[in-house]
Formats: sequence, structure tokens, C-alpha cells
Amino acid sequence: MLGLLKVGEPRFVIYSYGQTFASGMSSVISSGPLAGLCTNSQITAENRLRAVVPRSKFGGSSRDAKSPGFAPALPARLVVESYHPLPPD
Repeated sequence: MLGLLKVGEPRFVIYSYGQTFASGMSSVISSGPLAGLCTNSQITAENRLRAVVPRSKFGGSSRDAKSPGFAPALPARLVVESYHPLPPD
């Protein structure tokens, strides 16, 4: 575990995985209370990636500096330091 620790600025490492699907033949229910439900699908593509975001580059706040009361959260802004698609297994 000590090999994973590094001296310097803290970072977030984000791993992401996604798939796209296509409906199988005759798999979409056409009537009844479940109309439009796909009961069988086929994976057509997969994607994996690894992104590194430095802690100091992660922005956004849940409070407004001008308002002492509740303020809605501001959208978070990320500055990605590195972005790498991962190879297939």
C-alpha cells in the first residue's frame, strides 16, 4: 500500500466505465402497462477511462460568500490533469 502514496499535491483519480446497447429482435413490449420496455439487449460497445484531477483544481462551493443564509450549490468545475482510455482486458 505504501507504493500508492506519493508526496505532493493530493489528487482525485476517477475511473469510468460505459456501455452502449441495442435492442434485441422482438424484445420491446408493444402494449400493456410495460409498453416500450426492452426485455433483452445486446452490448454494442464498451469504454473505460482513467482521469486524474488535482485537489486544488476542483472548484465549486455550496455557499455564496455574499449571503449568510442558504444558497444553492454552484456547479463544480474540474480541471483534468490527465485523461487516458484504458485498454481492453
